[in-house]
Amino acid sequence: MSASTEYDTNGVLVSRVTEFDNGVVQTEWFENGNLIRLLKEDLDDALNWEEIEARYDRNSELAGRVTFYDNGIIKEEQFEYGVRSATIQNDTENAADWDGIATFFGPTGELAERVTFYDNGIIKEEQFQHGTRLATTQYDAWNAASWESIDTAYGLNGELDERVTFYDNGIVKTEQFEDGIRTRLRQNDGNNAENWDLIEAFYNRYGDLNTRFTHYDNGIVKTEGFEEGTRTRLRQNDCDNAVDWDEIDTYFDQNGQLEMRFTRYDNGVVMTESFEDGVRASLSKEDGDNAAIWDEIHIFYDHTGEMAKRFTHFDNGIVKGELFEDGTSTSVHLYDLGNVKDWHSIITTVDENGNPAERVTTNDNGTVTTASYDNGVLSAVLHEDNADAFEWTIRGSVFEDGELLARQTTYDNGDELIILFQNQEQHARIEVDGDGSDPWNVRITEFSPDGNTTTEYDSFLDVPEPYQDYFGLTPTV
Repeated sequence: MSASTEYDTNGVLVSRVTEFDNGVVQTEWFENGNLIRLLKEDLDDALNWEEIEARYDRNSELAGRVTFYDNGIIKEEQFEYGVRSATIQNDTENAADWDGIATFFGPTGELAERVTFYDNGIIKEEQFQHGTRLATTQYDAWNAASWESIDTAYGLNGELDERVTFYDNGIVKTEQFEDGIRTRLRQNDGNNAENWDLIEAFYNRYGDLNTRFTHYDNGIVKTEGFEEGTRTRLRQNDCDNAVDWDEIDTYFDQNGQLEMRFTRYDNGVVMTESFEDGVRASLSKEDGDNAAIWDEIHIFYDHTGEMAKRFTHFDNGIVKGELFEDGTSTSVHLYDLGNVKDWHSIITTVDENGNPAERVTTNDNGTVTTASYDNGVLSAVLHEDNADAFEWTIRGSVFEDGELLARQTTYDNGDELIILFQNQEQHARIEVDGDGSDPWNVRITEFSPDGNTTTEYDSFLDVPEPYQDYFGLTPTV
């Protein structure tokens, strides 16, 4: 460090130049021995400013100071009796996110007011008392944000007390705090910008959400309860009959995942849903007021939430059970517990495309009907008289591309009747004498537009070859 000093003819100090080791040069000017001006220059760019110029009053007390920073910011400071009274900062080269900051101080130098002009047009005004912030007002002059203004009030110790935000869409949000911790929030939708009118939220002493009420435009009121900020319960009430339910109660586990939900519909139906790890595990519906054609519906889901089983209890006593794999139906079981139909059960299996593959019907009279399908198209039907209710034991039909190909009946006495079809019309009739009561063994009647022809045969071996394929015909089901 080196210094050079200049004196007047009377030996009074006039100026002094000091060169510091880091390249900073400081020049001081004096009048009558009193410092009146000081200039610092950072010639080697050792610091974050280029130049600092200070002015002093007649008592050598600091009156003003201007700092030119490397990034283009200029800070002007004003002093009264050596105490800073105001500061003006300008961002000439857009180094910060603001254009200017004006700061004002009290008689003892404590912060009193600060106004910040941001690049996006937002203006923030801050007021202080004894250096502690009392209030803040922010204005969005250029519509840069989603709000028009924000008013914030602080307590005696500078902690947040209240904040009011006026949004562009007319919503007003009011937040209240105690010891800087939010205790209440209220939002009003004055211009009908959202689908709700009012939202009120209350917080515990730690600032965790405790209760929240949402009043929707259609009259639905939603009440949410929280523990340590995690939602544990939810109730929805349809006060103005806007939807088809009266009330929904939902419960959540300690991680905030769905656990149980109860829905009470307008028509009296009550739906109960259970969840595991947030995935629905079961659903039950009960029709207490006989609003539907069923009394109960019970559904069970797999671990991925896909339907696995569904049971429906109808008013007339019929019970339907359905099985699913990966959400796709695999079988349907119907049981007539109320004896309102002429069958006892119907069991239908379904292929991978959702088409029926087989349907087995057990009738009240003891017969069993089995229908087979190919890609959803009927291919065969077999009737079995297991209870000996009729004079036949088996009746079967075979279809091709959905059209009837042949129909067979096997009687109790061993006789058989086979009818062949072409284009849905009878083509031939084959009668087999199973008990030896007829003078022939096989009788075949062929139908044609020119007339019918009947031929009797004493032996199966005498029957023309095309017809031999139909002896002992039993549909494959």
